[in-house]
Formats: sequence, C-alpha cells, structure tokens
Amino acid sequence: MEINKKYCNNSYLIYRSIVDREKSFSKDIEPNFYDMPYRVPVKNVDDTVKEIEKTIDSLFSEKTKKVALMLSGGIDSAILAAMVPKGTKAYTFQPDVEGANDEVRYAKIYAEINELEHSVISYDWTDFDNSMDKLMLQKGAPVHSIEPQIFKAADVARKEGYTTLLFGEAADAVFGGLDGLLSKDFNLAEFYERFMFVDPSKVLKEPMEIKEPIIPFMNGNNIVDVHCFLNTVFFSESNNSYYNACKLADIEFISPFNRMILDVPLDLERVRSGESKYILREIFKQKYPNLQIRKKLPMPRPVDQWFEKWEGPVRTEFRKDIPLNDMKGDQKWMIYCLERFLNLIEDTNEK
Repeated sequence: MEINKKYCNNSYLIYRSIVDREKSFSKDIEPNFYDMPYRVPVKNVDDTVKEIEKTIDSLFSEKTKKVALMLSGGIDSAILAAMVPKGTKAYTFQPDVEGANDEVRYAKIYAEINELEHSVISYDWTDFDNSMDKLMLQKGAPVHSIEPQIFKAADVARKEGYTTLLFGEAADAVFGGLDGLLSKDFNLAEFYERFMFVDPSKVLKEPMEIKEPIIPFMNGNNIVDVHCFLNTVFFSESNNSYYNACKLADIEFISPFNRMILDVPLDLERVRSGESKYILREIFKQKYPNLQIRKKLPMPRPVDQWFEKWEGPVRTEFRKDIPLNDMKGDQKWMIYCLERFLNLIEDTNEK
C-alpha cells in the first residue's frame, strides 16, 4: 500500500473515492472497499422483475433475517415496496431543516397502497456530526454526505431488531437513471470535466488530473462509454457508501439492483428523450397504474442550508481563494469532510 496523501486528496474530490486501491491517506488507516456481488445479466422488464423477486423471496424466507425497507419517494424503492410482504417495516428519511427536500408524503402513499408499517426517521446536523468521524475511520477515507443519515437509519433499524436493510441503490447506474451524465456523447476531456464532483484546481494547492479511471471506457471513436463507467467506477463508490454506513451499524446492506447488470446496450435515445430508467418505469407503471412517476430528486440531505455560511477550510493543503459562493452544498460538504478527515488522521500521517 502506497501512502500518497496528495493523490488521495485529489481522487476524493474528483471521484468521491480513492480510485487506486493501492494508495492510502495513512500508513495506519487503510481504505476499505465494497466487495461486488455477482451481477446477473438482465435484458428487459421480465428479467428484472424475476431477479428482484428472487432477492426478496430469498431474504424474507430466511428465518435468521428480519428485513426492513428503506423507502424514498422515488420509483426504485417504490417498486420494492410493491414486492415485499405486507406488513414489512419501511423507513423514510425526513431532514429537520426548513426548505429541505422531504420525501415523506410520497413514501406514505406507497406504504399505504402496499400495507407496509411505515416509520419516519428525522435527522439533523447533530446526527451527522456524531457519526461522521467513525464512518471515516472505518472507511479509511472521507465519506459521501448520504452516509451519516444511512447510518442513522441502520442504527435505528438494528435497535428495533432488524438484521437487514433493503435499498433501491444502484438502480440509477444499472438502468440509465443518471440522465445528466448520459445526456450526450462525451470525449475524455468533456466527461472528466462533467463527472468530477469538485475541481481540485479550485480547492487544493497541489491539484492533480486523474483521468486514468476513465480511459479504459473509451471506444474507438474516442467517446466515453458512460454507462459502462457508471457500472464500474461509480458503481463501486456508490455502493461502498451504503455498505460502510450499514457496516458501522452492524446491519446487512442489500439491494436487488446491485445484483444485476444490463446485458443489452442502454437505449440512449430513450434516456435522452426523457425516459431515464425506462425498464423500471415500465415496472412502476405495472405496480402503480394510477400514479404518476414523479421527477427524480436526490436523497434528501440539507447540505445547502448547513453550509450556506461556511467560511471554508484552513489547513495548509487548501487554497485561500476557494470560490465557495459558486459551489453547491454537496461540494462544500466534500471539502469540509476532507479537511475533517485529514485532521482526524493527523497523528497517523505527516501533515
């Protein structure tokens, strides 16, 4: 394992993970990664429904498991809500901040239709502050802003006797839900600029370009196969966020969607014309013929409100002229999280 803090600082800001698994921030805290499950090839609605049913049937038939569902207002978990047994416990997040995205009213509809036992988990900054250091030390890296709230839900579920949390995670990567990243054909430079979460050149005194993770996904016309990239590099990072949070709470993380891979070319024309996740849209319509598919929103986390007046990092690795006013809350979170992680490992690594 090579200790390379400069590389790791840049990699986290660009990809939200350490993409080179042979590099680490610290000699004493190695990064941990999610081991990918075997992914079953699927081609269409029937294949997908069959695989979801297999995962759910297997989970709920095991006598040693007690399973709860994480239910948002989106179509991925709504599909799962229609397929789990009646009476299943379903949790929904509700941020305790005015103006934050609130999915409870949508989740309640799905819970009522499917006769689920619905509970709302409220969270605030204190919940994030209390868990993020433990999450980072376990991960060996700074974390995604969803991890503290997933940990809160997982901890609640475990204390209520559940062994397993069922999520709709990975549906976006597998079925073409990240329509912004799929909106056009990108060359390497264009996609690198479009994908990076935070531009290190605006934040770090020693910025790097790290394009190597994208290069294997270039086709013969120098166009990035974005769907394939999302199903490998992004897929690993995203799933690891859920896994890390659940692991800290000592509860099992399961998603039927991360056990599948699309075995036919993604129909980019449909995605670009407004039919993102067209296979899952069809399943949703089958399960909820009288409901409209709502606009996709990210998991609610009020980072915009929390970091509205944040003045920025003070460590020597960071520039003094970071354009915070031009950044979204999630980008500020990543910078804050990186600095907090570096402070956390100060005793185990040279500054």
